[in-house]
Amino acid sequence: MEKKNMIKSFISLAVASCMAMATACGGGETSSTEETSDGKVYIEVCDLIKDKSGVDGLLYNRQQKFAKEYPNIVVTHSESVVDDSTKTVQQIIEEINSDDACTLMLTTAANYARSLYQMGVIEDWKPLLQDSINDLRPEIVEALTSSTGALTGFPTTLDTPLIGFNRAHLRSEYVRKAFLGDNYNAENALDLIEAELDQIKTWDEYKAVLAKLTGKYVVDFIETDVSGYGGYYTDFYLGIGVWLIANGYGISTQNADGTLNVDLNEPTTKEAIEFLQGLSQDGITKIDVGIGFQDFYNKIFQNQVASFIYYPAWNAWFQDNAMYADDIKVINIPYGPSVAADVEAGKTVKTNPSFSNTWVMNKNATDAEKRAAVTYMLYMYSEEAMEEKYEYILENDIETFSLPALNINDEYMENTILEAAPTDWKSSIMVALDNLFVLKPDTDAWRMYISSDVPSLLKKDTEYRGDTLANRLKTLTDRIKTEWLNTYNAEITK
Repeated sequence: MEKKNMIKSFISLAVASCMAMATACGGGETSSTEETSDGKVYIEVCDLIKDKSGVDGLLYNRQQKFAKEYPNIVVTHSESVVDDSTKTVQQIIEEINSDDACTLMLTTAANYARSLYQMGVIEDWKPLLQDSINDLRPEIVEALTSSTGALTGFPTTLDTPLIGFNRAHLRSEYVRKAFLGDNYNAENALDLIEAELDQIKTWDEYKAVLAKLTGKYVVDFIETDVSGYGGYYTDFYLGIGVWLIANGYGISTQNADGTLNVDLNEPTTKEAIEFLQGLSQDGITKIDVGIGFQDFYNKIFQNQVASFIYYPAWNAWFQDNAMYADDIKVINIPYGPSVAADVEAGKTVKTNPSFSNTWVMNKNATDAEKRAAVTYMLYMYSEEAMEEKYEYILENDIETFSLPALNINDEYMENTILEAAPTDWKSSIMVALDNLFVLKPDTDAWRMYISSDVPSLLKKDTEYRGDTLANRLKTLTDRIKTEWLNTYNAEITK
């Protein structure tokens, strides 16, 4: 009961801004001059819910309640094209510009929202939400603010990655011997190993630990081949992108006019790739670019992987696969050599990526459609909706640590939102929140190049036709400029 009251206290604080926004947007009212002949406003929202069970089921039920309470706003739900990885940026822009495009769309990339705004296809939220922007986390506002000062999207949640370790591996005799030697049977063996993990700060320290986790050994009574799977990465946000940011991120910069400069052949990028090269070539980490997310995580659920990039908000999904918060030891992302001197000198260095679920508004929508879409969005994230969600989570013992994009103070964050989190989770998340890195320039086009080229980039020079890493990075940069960047820069300066 005490925990439920704490959550209600948080909700009361958090939704104060939502209520202010609803007032600013005129609630559920729409302009009669812009309504259709039947007096209704028709909008399409890209938030189709396929799984109508669990927490997603609550959102689905909320959609049905909205239809009853706002009969003058007719909402059609469909799948989003904004994050469709099978489509190019130009294809997505063409779909958003089409007559049947969604009014309101959800994207997971703040930098993508900026790109879409600069291409003239989505709306500035500032006129729609007015002063409520001050209630959002400043890092997220920064991520969503374009070079012209427009707020290109409205964030709902925040997530930042950590390093996860499967405790089933840490408890195995093989790993205990690797860490503790003759003391492997100590009663507090797991505590001793985790204390060593907590000391990991640098890439070299992390690499040394991964070497102890790889091999063929018994995990939960099953002989498991973890050779090469001390660590496991894929894609940009589950692999190379995280390490680029942990090393200071120097790939792209944004000019005052919104145009971008991209250079993969620069020191922080080369160091990150060389680090991953070493992990892969030493046989202690697998980098499986192109594998489906479900296949990627099945390896974790089946105890085939000892360490991995982990986002706390995904824990409810892990729980559905019988892997609970207490099964995972977490630490913060180790920092790279380019930022080591600043970190060790006590300077604040932003080395944790921040990602947010973000609503974007179609610029082609009428004023009535925009107001209706804002009304819908605020209804879906109202005080009642948040209470329903958290009460359901409490009653069903669901472990989920989805962080609000609102600027909640540390006490509320630590003692309310993260109240049920294990101690190491709580401390690691709080450290990550203090060191959030915002990807200001757009990455969602060039990252596809670097992700697809990871296998060739990770080869030794002698293994790749004798070509040096520097030459390969320069060639890839030139491709990005020719195939995407030059056109992009020309478009946004028209």
